[in-house]
Amino acid sequence: MKAKEYLEMFEKDFQEVGDRQATTNLVNIMIGEIKDLIDVRRATTEGAVVSILRELNQKWNALCRLDKKRRFKPDGFIKYVKHRATEVLPAILPTLNKNMKEILR
Repeated sequence: MKAKEYLEMFEKDFQEVGDRQATTNLVNIMIGEIKDLIDVRRATTEGAVVSILRELNQKWNALCRLDKKRRFKPDGFIKYVKHRATEVLPAILPTLNKNMKEILR
């Protein structure tokens, strides 16, 4: 999905369930996309996982730029994933810790 589509989905969800739940739903969908991309691309190396995380973080940052109301923080997605990695995707925690600077560049 593209950043514009994510924003449209967020706006629709925002009106139905409110800010906090809409944001949670958006982040959960993007986390699901991590899993999907790892499977589709058969990402087994750290470099491949780093590329996927970087790609999704860039998509989040594009979402930040598109949102005129400034409801999202730049690099907020990757910071959330790192903070919650043990619950969200335990398999990528070592990759996140080792490659955080590379992901954010």
